[in-house]
Order: sequence, then C-alpha cells, then structure tokens
Amino acid sequence: LSENEQLAAAASGHTNDMVENAFYSHTSSSGADLAERILMTGYIPASEAETLGLAAFTNYLDPAYAVSIIFENMFRDELNPNRKEERAILSPSFEDLAVSIGAGVFELGYNYQNAYVATCVFARSKTGSLENQLLDLVNNVRKDPRAWLEDNGVDTKKLLEETPSLDALLSEGAPPLTMDEALKTAARLHSSDMAENNFLGNDSSDGTGYKTRLRLHLGRLPVETGETVYGIEQSFSDDPAKLLPVIVRQLILDEVNDIAAGGSAILLNRVLRMAGIGIASAISGTSDISLRSLKITCDLTSLDYLDVSPSFLLWSNPPPGSPWQPPVTGPEFDPLPPGSPWSPPIEPPYEGSFEEQIGIELKRLIDLARENPLDMAEEMGLDPDELLLILPEMTPILLDGVSGLIEDTTLFDTAYSQARDIMKYGYFSTESLDGLGASDRISDAGRGELTNGIETIGSVATTAAAEAGSLARVLFEARFKDELNPGYEGVRVILGADLNLSGVMVASKALDEEGLAGGKYYLWVMDAATGGTDLASNANQGMSIAVESLTSSGLRRSWMARLLLRWGDDGGEERSLADFRDVKKRPSRVENGLDNRQRLVY
Repeated sequence: LSENEQLAAAASGHTNDMVENAFYSHTSSSGADLAERILMTGYIPASEAETLGLAAFTNYLDPAYAVSIIFENMFRDELNPNRKEERAILSPSFEDLAVSIGAGVFELGYNYQNAYVATCVFARSKTGSLENQLLDLVNNVRKDPRAWLEDNGVDTKKLLEETPSLDALLSEGAPPLTMDEALKTAARLHSSDMAENNFLGNDSSDGTGYKTRLRLHLGRLPVETGETVYGIEQSFSDDPAKLLPVIVRQLILDEVNDIAAGGSAILLNRVLRMAGIGIASAISGTSDISLRSLKITCDLTSLDYLDVSPSFLLWSNPPPGSPWQPPVTGPEFDPLPPGSPWSPPIEPPYEGSFEEQIGIELKRLIDLARENPLDMAEEMGLDPDELLLILPEMTPILLDGVSGLIEDTTLFDTAYSQARDIMKYGYFSTESLDGLGASDRISDAGRGELTNGIETIGSVATTAAAEAGSLARVLFEARFKDELNPGYEGVRVILGADLNLSGVMVASKALDEEGLAGGKYYLWVMDAATGGTDLASNANQGMSIAVESLTSSGLRRSWMARLLLRWGDDGGEERSLADFRDVKKRPSRVENGLDNRQRLVY
C-alpha cells in the first residue's frame, strides 16, 4: 500500500474530530461518512474502507505498546470468520493507505479515561480507470474523425474547403494511441503539479518545459512530441467519469479549430503513437470548498527518437581523425609532441573525487546490465525481442544474465596505469605504447594466474558542468550498445560471462584549446579478468585483512579466524566461496556491515 497525502488529510481530520468531540464512530461529528470525507480532500475513490482502533488507559501506556494493541485488535477482527464488514488490511483491492493516531480523554461507560485512537483509511483511486477511459475516447475519435466530427455538429465539407490539410486525417483516420508507463508517470506528475499549485499550462510550476520533462522520464527525446492540458471544476458529488466525453469533445473541437487557424495537431496527429495520460484532483483554489479541481495532461510522442547526445556532450569517444585520437606508432612515439592537447599524468588523490563518483556509477550500471541485460537494453530504447533474434548465440546471457564483477585492486592498478599512460602520451587504445595488451600488463603486475585479461575504454568531452551520473550513463551506453551490435568483433566485457573481476579507473583533464575552453575530457578504463581475487591469492594477507576488518567493525571473529587459518593451512591454494557453503549458512550478523572485499574473504 502506498501512503497518500489526500487520504492522510481525511484520516487525520477524522482522528482530530473524534479526539476533540470525544466520540468513536465512522461518522464524523458533522454527519459525513467515509466516502464524503475522502471526496472533500480531492481524492477520487473507486473503493474505500476505514478501520478504527482505540486503546484506553488510566495512568500511562507506552505509545508503541498502544499501537501494537490497536493493530492486533484490528487484525484479529479481520480474521474473525463471522465478520460481516468488508476487510481492509487483507483486501487486495486497495492501493493507497493513510494512518492517523491521536490521544485524548473519552467517556467509556461511567468513567472518563485516557485513550489513544487510530484511524486507518484504505482506498483505490479511480484516476487510473479514468485515464484509460479517456484514452479509449480519444482513440475512438482517431479511428474515424470525420464521423465523430459530423456526429458533433461539424460541417466536414466546409471544414475541408477551409483546411485541405485535414483531408488525409478525415479520410483515413489515425492509428490508435498506446499507453506508455513512462509517459503516464510524466503526465501524472504534471497534472498533480497543476492541481496542487492551482495553475494550467505546459510549463511546470518550476518553469520546466514539457519536452524537458519528457526527456527526463524517457531518457531521450522522441522525434515528434505534443502535450495537451485541460482543467475543469466540478462538485465533489459529481462522477468525473461522466465528464470525460465532454472533456474529449472540447479538446478535439479546440484542436480542429487550432489546425484550421494554422496550428499543429496533437491528439489527432497521425505520427504520434504513444501516449501518457495523467489525471489529478485537488480541492478547488476558489473560495467554494464544495468544488473539486480536475487537471488533465495528455503527453504524446512518436515511436522514433532523436539520435542526439545530452546537451553537455561534445562527443563520446574520439571521432576519427580528431586530434584526440593521434596515430599510435609504437615506443618511439614522442611524449607530449608539439601541439599535443594532453595534460601531465594524473596523480593521486583519487579517492572521493568527482572521477571516482563516475567510476562508482559505471560499476553500478555494469552490474545492473550483467544482472538483467534485456531490462537495461529496453531502458535504453532497444527492443528486447529484436535483440534475441539478432543475437541468438547470446540468448542464455540475455535471458538469464551473468553475475556481477568483483572489484580487484590489482586490476584497478593496471587500469590506473593505462589511464595515466594515455593521458600522458596522448592516444586512445587498449594497447600501451610498448605494445602490451591488458593481459600482459596484468601478468606483469604479479597476477599471472588470472585468465581472460581484457580491457575496455571510453571517453567523453563536455562543454559544461555535468553530473557524474550523466557522464557515467553516456560512457556506459556507448560501450553497451557496441556489445549488443551483432557485428561486434571484439571481446564482450560488460556481458562477458567468464569474467568475474574488474578494476575501473576514470581520469580527466580540462579543455583549454580554441573552441573548447571551459570544457572537460573524461577517460574511462576498465580492466577485467577471470580468477581468484588479489586477497584470495595470499592466504596470510587475506587472514590479516579480514581479522583487522572484523575487529574494527566490532564483530565476533573467533570462528572467522579459524576458517581463514584453515584456508592458510591449504598452502595458499585458492578456494572459492562455494567450498565453504556450510559456513555461509552461519548467522547473518557476520555479513552485516561488510563491504564487497570483506564479504569475499568471508
């Protein structure tokens, strides 16, 4: 159940009424029942129920204990097989909830006693049904606009003479609109904004335009968009569903008049195929408190999207022939050649930096993509069904996902080294200037036991300040789309099923070249491999780190230390967590508070 502010007003109002007027009933002191009290908040209920509770005491009753008494009595009452009233706590039909608790003096029998009193209001909003009904009415018009207009008193012959551009629409109609959840969310939020702040317009109360709102909710901007808003006031006692045909009639006739005057079609636009309809209500902003203010937003978009980058982006990965991707000629490549745009090598500190924030978000996105590849692809606007068709060899990975990557300090060091090398010598490649690939560099770092060593890199150049999450998203999506390309010839890293370790490094430099001043360049390097972690490769080191971590966190460590000593007795042989499944079933207190590295040792 979701907490609802409008229901909260109904619940708290009734609790206060009972406390102030010393009564205990579902009917208010003014004679209003639950439905009337809910309607007076602006909430439009499809169904509603209310549960009351009271705990009386003479001297003192702990509030938490009072709450438990009240709840248990409510719940026991619902479990009574002889109960005749509708159940609320156990009803699957409700979606929203509000709870209010107050305290006062009540007359119980012949005595006055202190008491805690509770009001729980359960309801399901009618707006979802209203939104679907409105969509059906609009689709009915789109199916045969000529017939609808004639039924509503419009001379279509005269209309076509004055506006020939409507001929195709009136002759062929328009495809039906399909409700889109992201668009619906955007529309609902805008309608709520208009209802709560008592205004009507396409811009939000904070000045945000509708295209910006759509982009925020969709993650990108469709080629064609349109938004229609509408507001009306009605009595709380009136059924809003009866207003919908009137509202649609007004919207369509207004739009036809706009088209005839040279405006653009929105609800009747044949290119717009996706819709989000949001309806919100609130108490009228006028002095008449018996009126409900109803606000409606219809957001429509085309099926295709603009292939544009975020506004802060200059480019993602160096474009061919740019000075940011000079040819790599080998060891003789002269450090910092004349005119090189590259800065001196990156240096610590790195921890806590903006670049580290980008790296953390990149790791999060990569793990999400590995866990649910198709969900992430769909979030990026790709068709999951199409991906399964064009990537049959990846079907198991796309459907089932792969495990997340464990952070490895050695791989972080090798990624750091390559990022530093790239920034120092001005190139863009996973092969360093001495001809070494990622696997060679990992081996040189003392981790020759690791296999499948691989590296992926990416970069963005920005014109202005951007959030770490936005930069990480650009870097991630560019690489993830590459890996989902059926023509991709490289080794897949994000979706590499055999990989289990990674190290992520993000470096940056200011852009001060002509035309780029004020911007910034970000480089992402990620090394990945298969094998045991750097902690597991040395049992004694692993034991000391784990015991130190457990000591510092105040956790019990006796049997943990025995486990690690047993691990060390194996002569340093690497052991997987699967070898200690019996230990993993120990109390969860050992897991709580441990970061990834500590959990790995455990």
